[in-house]
Amino acid sequence: MWYRYTVRSGVEISENDKYFSGRLSRVNIDQFIHGRSAAITLHSVNLSDSGMYYCEVVFQIGQQISGEGNGTFLNVTGFLSQTIHVWQTPVIWTTEGDSITLPCDYRIDGENSTIGSYKWYRHIVRSGVEISENNRNFSGRLSRLNMDQFIHGRSAAITLHSVEFSDSGMYYCEVTFQTGQQISGEGNGTFLNVTEAPLTSNLDSGPSSYTIMNIIRMVLGVLVILAGLSVCCSSRDKGGGSHHLESEVKPQHGLAQPNAPPPEEDVAICIDNIPPTEP
Repeated sequence: MWYRYTVRSGVEISENDKYFSGRLSRVNIDQFIHGRSAAITLHSVNLSDSGMYYCEVVFQIGQQISGEGNGTFLNVTGFLSQTIHVWQTPVIWTTEGDSITLPCDYRIDGENSTIGSYKWYRHIVRSGVEISENNRNFSGRLSRLNMDQFIHGRSAAITLHSVEFSDSGMYYCEVTFQTGQQISGEGNGTFLNVTEAPLTSNLDSGPSSYTIMNIIRMVLGVLVILAGLSVCCSSRDKGGGSHHLESEVKPQHGLAQPNAPPPEEDVAICIDNIPPTEP
């Protein structure tokens, strides 16, 4: 038999005690008789299990004989002293329509556990709006890490897709683990600042306005030159005369070459010297 606090008059550790029911394992009779062991195993211990435990062994051989140990002090620590440290990025900037990841890293002081979860809240931790697929404002726009990334990667980050200007605000990450009892920790929050997308111009996909203006100036210049030539030719036709192009050919080496074209630099076009037509 096992007792708590004092032998015999203390609390007996058995399945009949509702406080220990379902949490107690005892060695079988063979282990007790031949293994000389009267050990018990207490499962899912908690801080309130701390205290002195006494073992009493009883045999009936003609008469009852018994003996007890000096006691074992069970000191339960860890769960209440465990702390979860959570870190968040203070401020994150993004633009409407982008996808943005809100980082959340954590560390556990003490014994680790593989049973845990994490949540994100907007504005206020726990009592604020929970960021989940069940919230219609975020449904279809949320990506979460899988359990392996959460447990072994020590990350509770989420990614928000197609962010809107109205998504701006404070976001809090809370990490929770269950090991005997529940422990949790939350970060100091991340302020998400969403800016409006810049307006785009149709000229952004084509030539710049400066290039277009230069092309227009060149076209107008050509049109002015053509118009000037047209006016000049028109005024000559009205004079009724034909004008001759006079050229002077200088013979090479003193010989006349009537069939050879004159050198370009020796040809004079006498258009500017035509006398005006008499009225």
